[in-house]
Amino acid sequence: MLKEYPELRSQNLRTKIYKETIQLITTHNEDRIHAILHFSTNILSFVILSGYSNLDNQELLILNSWVNISNTLTHGLTYQTPLMFWVTKLVSSWILLDSS
Repeated sequence: MLKEYPELRSQNLRTKIYKETIQLITTHNEDRIHAILHFSTNILSFVILSGYSNLDNQELLILNSWVNISNTLTHGLTYQTPLMFWVTKLVSSWILLDSS
C-alpha cells in the first residue's frame, strides 16, 4: 500500500511539518510579544515611580523651606512650640533619608 500511494504519504508529512512549523513560529512570536509587554510595563512603572519620587522630593524641599522660615521667625522668640520642634526634626530626618 505504501508503494501505491507514496505521494499521499509525503503530502501528509509535509502538512504535519507545515502545521508544526506554524505552531512553533506562533509560540515564538507570542513569547516575544510577552517579553516586549513585560519590558514596556517595567519602563512605565519606573517612569511612574520616578515621577512620584520627584514630586515627593519637591514637596519635601518646599516643606523644609517652610520649616526653615518658621524656625527663622521663631528663633528670635524665647520659646519654640513643641510642634515646630518635632516638625523640624521630622523633615530633617526625611531629607537625610532621601539623600542617602
